[in-house]
Amino acid sequence: CLTYASRPWMEWTGRPLASQLGRGWLDCVAPAERPTVEEAYARAVADGQAFRLAFALSDGGLRRVAVTGRPRHDAEGRREGYLGCFEDVTDRHLAEARLETVLASSTIGIVLATPDGGIGYANDAF
Repeated sequence: CLTYASRPWMEWTGRPLASQLGRGWLDCVAPAERPTVEEAYARAVADGQAFRLAFALSDGGLRRVAVTGRPRHDAEGRREGYLGCFEDVTDRHLAEARLETVLASSTIGIVLATPDGGIGYANDAF
């Protein structure tokens, strides 16, 4: 549950800190993405796992954010909560969308390899 939010996060969402606390930050997730984000967040917290989730904000704009959380433990190894951060990933998201459009519309065969040598993407022309 959220106990602190940075000034940039509150500026991005346009909401006061009090409305963000606990699970209130989930109200900032775009409605179409909220069920997926909420489920993934709940599963990670229940399992005590780290997570990274990317989503659009509910303000109807283009801003996309990623939230990363890692469990925090006390000296005896008991989980005390999570330490996390929100990151504006709008520019990266837009660049990836533009790249996908270019790759998909190219009449030249294009293939992108994964680090292990597999095929990560191949357009229709390939």
